[in-house]
Order: sequence, then structure tokens, then C-alpha cells
Amino acid sequence: MTLATELAALVGADHVEADVWLTDASGLGAGAPLLVHPACAEEVRRTVAWAYERDVAIVAVGGRSGYSGGIVPEAGRPPVAVALDRLTRIRSFDPLLWRIEVEAGVTTATVQRLARENGLLFPPDPGWKSSPAPVATIPVVAGYPTIAAGIEAIEAALASNVVPAAIEYLQGDALRHAPPPFLDATGIRFLVICEAESEPERNALLDALGPGARTYPAAEVWRWRGGVSLVVRAVKGEKLAEDIAVPLDRLGEAIERTLEIGERHGVEACSWGHAGDGNTHSTFLFDPDDADDRARAAAAADDLFALARELGGTVSGEHGVGKLKVGQLSAQWDDAAVGAHEAIKRALDPRGLFNPGTKDPRPVTGQPAGEPQAAST
Repeated sequence: MTLATELAALVGADHVEADVWLTDASGLGAGAPLLVHPACAEEVRRTVAWAYERDVAIVAVGGRSGYSGGIVPEAGRPPVAVALDRLTRIRSFDPLLWRIEVEAGVTTATVQRLARENGLLFPPDPGWKSSPAPVATIPVVAGYPTIAAGIEAIEAALASNVVPAAIEYLQGDALRHAPPPFLDATGIRFLVICEAESEPERNALLDALGPGARTYPAAEVWRWRGGVSLVVRAVKGEKLAEDIAVPLDRLGEAIERTLEIGERHGVEACSWGHAGDGNTHSTFLFDPDDADDRARAAAAADDLFALARELGGTVSGEHGVGKLKVGQLSAQWDDAAVGAHEAIKRALDPRGLFNPGTKDPRPVTGQPAGEPQAAST
């Protein structure tokens, strides 16, 4: 009996695919001999038990939207991949308690719709702070001639007794490539976007951000902000965007030194990100057909990781470690933290069959096929 036949007995022959290519938004990819689609948690349990009995590696596959290669199989160790797209049941929903239990295949859009229909907000973006649906969403936007001035404005917004629903920043080079349609960005080296949820909050943020602050239609602001990544990527054909995070009092330094790193390696750099939690998408542009250009961007990213650690931050604030940042945590954590991480992994997965070679804190041999491409947001 073949492995495919055995798995078909667990999930049904129509739900077993052979010879699939697994990739996500990182651009990394590798092949897997079998991909199964269980219909419920019990079928997932049976599949995992089957894999453990046969010492077969196993990788869980969701929406394939990750930016770190988390679903990409380890080189030389083809796994059975388990897709969770059929696990779409809403197990329970109690709007009065702000509580919902869903299966792994339920999409964010579905949960957002259910929340909205019941007067709630599902906020997967770490920039959002509240669960009740806001009465209004009012972007307050201000531009500044220097990064330092923009950082001072962010600090003033945080000290204004208002908790903005979002605090975004865009450094000037990103604005040059993707100019906002709702304002003239000439001379602006740093743009701040805060979002208020009421008129009093709006007024407080306008005062905090200074005389140049203005309000603009929410749809226009966030539509433009959501497209910045794709526009910047198109400048040279590709970009390497890393999601480091630093303490808020080191954010300005992180942004300035990102530009210095790019200059040192001969690649154009820019950044934007979520200022509320110090999460900066530090971006290096390169020509995907130029191997030297690509290598210089990768070297710049290595220096960026070192910078994040130096400033007391982390190599990943949002996208995770996955395959792209394997080995980085051992440079960020002390031996005790690395040991605790590995002990938890062994306790849950003593044979190391769950997604081997992913999120390892120490460097490992073997690399997945493919190269990093564009990270978004």
C-alpha cells in the first residue's frame, strides 16, 4: 500500500494531492510529495498520528500568505503537507463576551464580517487597540522635514492622552517612490499617520502633531498606504523588506541607520512601518536579475538584524522567523532562552517531525529552494 493510499483512507482520495510546490509570500519554495486536506480536527489528529508512526515529517499549510518561508519544507527532507483550508467551522460565538472560537481554515475576512455584523471589530493588525467597532475612523496626517521632527511628533501623539487606533510612519524615500495623492509631499522626509475614532480624539491628535497636521478621507489614506509596498517594489523590480522592531525611544535611530546600511552596501534603502510598537519595515531595493545587487541587499539585511539586536530590539516584530531568519535568535537570545525554546519544542515534538528546519534558533545546514522576495505591510 502506498503512502498516498494510506492517507486517502484517512481523509478521502479526493483530498490527497501529489507532487505539490509549497511557497508563500516570501518567495521561498520547495516540493512536497503529498498534500492532504483533512475536513476536521479528528482527521488532522489521525494524519499526525500516521506521520509519527512512520517517522515522516509534517508541515501545516494555511493561507500561504506568510513572509518568512514558514511552510517551506526542509531541503532533503520532503514532508507530508497538511492543508487546513477545509476546517471552516465556527464552533462558538458570543458577541456579548467578545469571544469567538473558529477552526483553523476560517478566514480573517469571515471573522471580520461576523464581528462587524454584531457591532464588534476583529483587529488582527497590532496597530488597532479596541474590540468594539469604532464610531468613526479619521486619519490625521502630518509631514515633517526631518526624521527627528517626525519622531518627536509621534512621541507627542503618544503623550496626548489619546490612544490612536493606528500610528504609521513613512520615511521620505518611500514617499518619493509612492507619493500620496492627497497631499504634496515635496520637502517631506517623514510622514506620520494617526487614526482617531472620534472628533475629540481627532482634535487632540491635530494639536499633538502640530500646525501642519490635516485630516483626509480614510478610504483614500489607507488605500494609498496599503499600496506603498508594491509601488516601492517596482522601482528596481524587487525588494528585501525586513520587519525588525525596536524600543520606541530607538525608532528614529533605527530608521536613520537603515539608510546608512543601504548606503554602505550600495543599495537604495527606505522604510515605513507601525510606529506604535516600534515595528519598522526596513527595505532594500535590488534588481532581481543582478546577482551582485541581490547579494548586497542580503548583506544589508544581515547588518539590519545586528542593528536590531544592538538597539535592544528583535529581528522579527511581525512576520516571524520561518526559514528566512533561521539561526538569528541564537544571536539575539542568551543560552538559557535558546535552551528553553528547544526544550519546549522537544516536549511537543520529541522526534522533530513538525516542520523541521523552521524557526530554529541556531543555524542549521541546508537551505530551502528559492530566494526571498517581497515582504509587505
